[in-house]
This record gives sequence, C-alpha cells and structure tokens, in this order.
Amino acid sequence: MVDKNVKKSNSKKSNREQTPKEKLLFVGNLLRVILHETYDTKVKLLLLVSIIEFLLTRNPNFDRFNVEDSISKQFTLKAATLIYLNDKQRSLEKIRDDLKVIYAQRSNIAHGNYISQEEEEGYLNSLQLLYVYIKAILEEYLIDRNFVS
Repeated sequence: MVDKNVKKSNSKKSNREQTPKEKLLFVGNLLRVILHETYDTKVKLLLLVSIIEFLLTRNPNFDRFNVEDSISKQFTLKAATLIYLNDKQRSLEKIRDDLKVIYAQRSNIAHGNYISQEEEEGYLNSLQLLYVYIKAILEEYLIDRNFVS
C-alpha cells in the first residue's frame, strides 16, 4: 500500500522540474490575466512581481535565512543582473533601486499594509517598469535558460 502523502508529493513537480514550455505557458497565462481580467493596480503589481519571483527565486534554507529578506535579495540581485545583461545601456544602480522599490510595494500589498491613494498612484510607474523588466528577463531566459534557471 502506497502512503497517500508520499504519492501526492511525488506527483507534484517543483519549479526546477517544470519544462521550459510549462514555465512559459504559465507566465503567458499570468500576463493574460493581468491584461484582460483585472483592472486593479495592486493585483497587477502583485502578479507581475510574482512572474519574476517564479522565474528567478528559490526557497532559501529556513534555518539560515530570514525567508522574506532572502527572497527580496534574490529578486533584486538576479533580476537586476539579467535586466542589465539584456541592455547594458541601462544603469545597474537604477535597476537595483527600482527593483527594491517595486519589491517593497509588493510587500506592502501582500502584507496588508496601509497604502495611500498617492502611493497607489505611484504604482503605475512600477507597472510600466515591470513590463519592461519582465520582457528583458524572458529574452534572457530564451537565450540561455540554464543561466537564468
């Protein structure tokens, strides 16, 4: 008799085991939802950031790291590197700063922190940057997915 929990965990694929096609289809589906099924700026920002997290971040060792902090660092470092490699005319420092702001915005939304109307209006700039950054990351993924994954 097979333990149901073992069977269930073995049938799930981890992010690393997904095929490139499955990853791209998932990202494409999220982009479709963002473009056609929601008009809420905060939802769009959460989903766009989640695309980058999906492609680039991994669960850190819970015993060694503050998980939220570690994922934020992975997000900023890995995304900035790929975005810069995609277009070296961009300022690496500005990319890093933009990504830190974007991740802080994501955290405020995800953790239910108060967001003023003024702050939310500032999210529009972040949305525009996220589309540009995701395009760059996907281009680098298509060029060398072993490097990106």
